[in-house]
Amino acid sequence: MKNGFIIILIGGVGVVLAYPGHESGKEELAAVSDFLKNLPARSYEILRLENHNRMNTPPILYVIKKL
Repeated sequence: MKNGFIIILIGGVGVVLAYPGHESGKEELAAVSDFLKNLPARSYEILRLENHNRMNTPPILYVIKKL
């Protein structure tokens, strides 16, 4: 992300790894999640991958594809 914009060419893919396990991690995760949720579905596909069997705030991987 650069100044609130994602720079991905059409057909390109980007990834963001969010780690909510540090002091301000929950707030950062919320900001990233809100930003990605508001991207237009016509232009982006967003995949969120989480590890369900790991305790203590595991990292969350977002895969962003520009359509």
